[in-house]
Amino acid sequence: MLLSAAHESPRLAARVKRHARASHLDDRVDDDEDDEEDDVDGIIVIDDVIASRIARRRREPAARSVDESRCTFSTRHSMTAPVITFDDVRAADARIAHLITRTPVRSDCTAHVLGEPSTSSPVTVHLKCEMFQRGGSFKHRGASNAVLLAAEDGARVVTCHSSGNHAAAVAGAAAACGLRSIIVVPKDIAKTKLEATRAAGGDVRFSGESTVPSREEAVRVVLEECPGAVFIHPYDDARVMAGQGTLGLEFIEQRPELDCVFVPISGGGMIGGIATAVKAVNSSCEIWACEPAGVDGVGADAARSFVEKKLVDDLPPPKTICDGLRAKMGHTSYDTFHRLVDNVVTVSDDDIIDAMRVVYDKCKLVVEPSGAAGVAAVRVAARDGVGLVSRKTGKAFKNIGIILCGGNLDLSVLFDKIHGDIERLRGK
Repeated sequence: MLLSAAHESPRLAARVKRHARASHLDDRVDDDEDDEEDDVDGIIVIDDVIASRIARRRREPAARSVDESRCTFSTRHSMTAPVITFDDVRAADARIAHLITRTPVRSDCTAHVLGEPSTSSPVTVHLKCEMFQRGGSFKHRGASNAVLLAAEDGARVVTCHSSGNHAAAVAGAAAACGLRSIIVVPKDIAKTKLEATRAAGGDVRFSGESTVPSREEAVRVVLEECPGAVFIHPYDDARVMAGQGTLGLEFIEQRPELDCVFVPISGGGMIGGIATAVKAVNSSCEIWACEPAGVDGVGADAARSFVEKKLVDDLPPPKTICDGLRAKMGHTSYDTFHRLVDNVVTVSDDDIIDAMRVVYDKCKLVVEPSGAAGVAAVRVAARDGVGLVSRKTGKAFKNIGIILCGGNLDLSVLFDKIHGDIERLRGK
């Protein structure tokens, strides 16, 4: 049976077949064009092969032990596992191919991003448009990989805590696998992300406060209520990181000429996965992290960790409009970060708003603040003397990739204003 996502591209079909053999997946990949997944009201229904694997694993459930200090479970793919490898990313790429979308790349926005005539720029900017991913963000990749692995291991319930995108992604992936999902979210979660999580089938629980410790405590309560439930960390989890790495693998296949990729950073799962994949294919390609400094300028833990060459975990979360970039790096993600990330650029919220305006107005793409951090970092580096120059060779970059990691923004203010304009016209 051919995984249905592969129908969209012969190249992807060949990749799915190759990776299925490499990762020893149980399902057999053939050329039966007739067997496609069902899509019911936007929820992807898992195919028969995966369902049979899950059923078989449930008859032989894997043993689990609770690690209370990390609020997770120890499994063969736990967050405390060794750092991921390129083989992990390739296996994830095959595993989740039928649940994700191969997102496009825009290479016609260089002049807009850099703010200069295209004829005068020696560099080309390539935008990886992950806002077109299912669920509107890259989170669907990591969540799908983690949920599928949990389901194969016999899980019936998964849980997570998230400020939004990971919540909806886990809920959607769980629904695709026929699992129940219990999702812990902060009280101040964006309305659009709350609605998306519920629409995907998540059983939403609110944490007492809008802090990570409060969310973690709420997850502990869920784990006590549902013995055997599997916790899926938003970023400090090898399963999630390998899934996010498929974004980097896809990008470097679409644009093999890339010599630097700018990636927003918060917890570090996305950049860890992307760096693992990109550098395995092209070791000379640099990875630059893009981090909001926050309105008070004291919350950039990735930048501090990069400079001090150790995990700095005693800073408060940054006070920033980027609700998806307020987490602090974990130990698993830092292990990859310190080996593979070549530079960190911090940006202000004003820089991010400016970048959003460029992406909206000039590139005609919808991007949330977190998703615009990469564009902001490129503009800051070009403007403030950091320079779009390799830290290894001193040579100017020729092909820069930027991850636009999500587009889940509450646009009600915009439409309320338009509606108000209409009412004023009627009043005239």
